[in-house]
Amino acid sequence: CIIGFFFLCRPGDFVETTSISLSRPFRFGDVQFLVQQRWYAGPVVPLEALAAARSATLRYNNQKNGIRGQGITMGATGDPHICPVRTLERRVRHLREHNAPVDTPIYMFWDYSFATPQGKVYSVHVTHALRLGAAALFSPLGIEPHEISCRSLRPGGATAMLCARID
Repeated sequence: CIIGFFFLCRPGDFVETTSISLSRPFRFGDVQFLVQQRWYAGPVVPLEALAAARSATLRYNNQKNGIRGQGITMGATGDPHICPVRTLERRVRHLREHNAPVDTPIYMFWDYSFATPQGKVYSVHVTHALRLGAAALFSPLGIEPHEISCRSLRPGGATAMLCARID
């Protein structure tokens, strides 16, 4: 959810989908971190340096406009949980702990007792989590849970940036 929201992703960018999509998921090798004025790719960033990362980038391999290699960079929020940099740090640590190849989609996960991938995060999982959150916050916000889906993260993130006056 955090990756989709902050990086303004389409569902096919950060989770597995069952629908046909022109998007290709971000892969382990598409993640980069800025650590002390130097950019590192996720598969090779020194693990001891990750905590010092202040920015993270997801590089697009396949964009709707056909331009490859462009990316979106986000800075650290300072929150240990709701932060695009810390979230990608956790993903990279997980993928590295399991010796994931660079072309592994970032939504793959392993059970710590197994050496092979145990599953994928699907858009329905994200939709379910968002609807649980909306139900818990219905009283103060008045947002109907059935109106929210995984696809809500992209416009929601853009609206949040607009409201915060971020270019």
